[in-house]
Amino acid sequence: MRAFTLLFVLMLSATARSGSAQSKLYLDLRAGINRNEAEGVYFGKSKSPFKAYNTFGQSTFAVQGVPMLRLQLNEKFGIATGYSGGSLSWSYNIKVPKEYTVNSSEGDYYGKTIGVYMHQFPLLLSKTFKEYHFWEIDTVQHIHRVSIRLDAVLGGGLNRFGNSLLDGDYGGTGFGEDLIEFRATPVLRRKWGQFLIGGVTARFYHRDRERLSLSVYYTQGLTDMLHVPVEYRYNTQSGSTKLRVRGSGLSATLSYPLRLATFGRQVPAVPRPQLQEVAAQQPSPQAPRVPVRAATTGPQAAARPTASDTAAVRGYRRALYLGGHSAEYGGGGHYAGLAYERLLSRRVSVRFGIGGVYRDGTQYTMIQDPITNRYERVVLYTASYTSALLTSQLRYFVYPGRKVGAGMFVGAGLQLVAESFQADSRAPFGPVSGIQLHVPLSTRVGYQLRRNRWLLSGSTGLDFTRQEGTGNMARPRKGGQDVHVTTGSDMQIGFLF
Repeated sequence: MRAFTLLFVLMLSATARSGSAQSKLYLDLRAGINRNEAEGVYFGKSKSPFKAYNTFGQSTFAVQGVPMLRLQLNEKFGIATGYSGGSLSWSYNIKVPKEYTVNSSEGDYYGKTIGVYMHQFPLLLSKTFKEYHFWEIDTVQHIHRVSIRLDAVLGGGLNRFGNSLLDGDYGGTGFGEDLIEFRATPVLRRKWGQFLIGGVTARFYHRDRERLSLSVYYTQGLTDMLHVPVEYRYNTQSGSTKLRVRGSGLSATLSYPLRLATFGRQVPAVPRPQLQEVAAQQPSPQAPRVPVRAATTGPQAAARPTASDTAAVRGYRRALYLGGHSAEYGGGGHYAGLAYERLLSRRVSVRFGIGGVYRDGTQYTMIQDPITNRYERVVLYTASYTSALLTSQLRYFVYPGRKVGAGMFVGAGLQLVAESFQADSRAPFGPVSGIQLHVPLSTRVGYQLRRNRWLLSGSTGLDFTRQEGTGNMARPRKGGQDVHVTTGSDMQIGFLF
């Protein structure tokens, strides 16, 4: 990681010293999904009936938050580094072949997906290979209303195991009369690993200003981080294999760029309508000199608060938000929440929020009625997970917008999370009833948009806690005494009043 940081600093220094081209420094706030599988999923590890991916069970997509610092050297070349939260995932499923099923028709199936948290530190190089421009609105400066640039992206980086608890899988079932069982015990091989990454980024421009980007990447892990020996049995047949997990897979992210700084020289260009206005303001030799009033539009005027902003500070100091909160600690995942914000000044605000999540973990099976020959749904055991969330956060607007309550911000605060796990005595892991408490310290960086009295707020960052639930209702317990670092994100819609 030190090598990546040193290379980025050297590129930044070299660009700042060179005045031949203008370079821009961006903070890209990315959010998306990724799908990781074990190595050899489609090459050797998926021999019938065992498949090293999950077709029938839950999805293997995981939510991903990525803050990236990007130096756009010029219109074609860029370099970026940052942090990404991901998942070390593996999956498997079995569909019983017809020759081994005890059902009257098709064989039963059962699949499962398991993942643990993973930190990623990428270094990416990009080069524009295709450009599309639509609706030119200035033929002198060649400004277009909409432009799209496609970048080829290559790079590499480091993976770090995310201090998750490794639980084995000792379950199985079917949706009929077939018996399917798995026994998997993941083993940590190493905490650090390397990876290569490549893909395509589409950057969208409006009036020659970058507004949004969409990236699709494939990541190939180079180091075995987990080994997962899997033993399986279906009716009278059995087998075994070993999965190697490196964090390889696909990811797709949507990014909003925040320009932090500009380096190099730029020749100021004045649009043609403004040139006519300047010529009209020049006094003629015969005409008396008329003092020119200060500009009421432009960058200087935008820097001064307007009357509407002053009224907004006096009139709208409070806001209510409704949205979602995503966390990796514990078993909550995604919370629905409500938040209240108080604007203390143009740059500082304080906010408090509540949230909650409920999940039904009841397991079912299908049993065929021998008389009617119909399948009936029968409860194997009941289980539930409930979590309540209280948040507090102090925000500082580093780059406030022209309207109060808008702009780029950083924030920090404390959260209180209470989790309850319940399962009855019919569960294979026995009756469970427990409550866990977490008090994580959260840090956030984000951006807030405002239109009239409506607000759209999005942020991502890191959560620090000394307790971590397994996310498994079967075996709730605390983590170690080390500080666990996980990612979190928020997306909310608010209203000023």
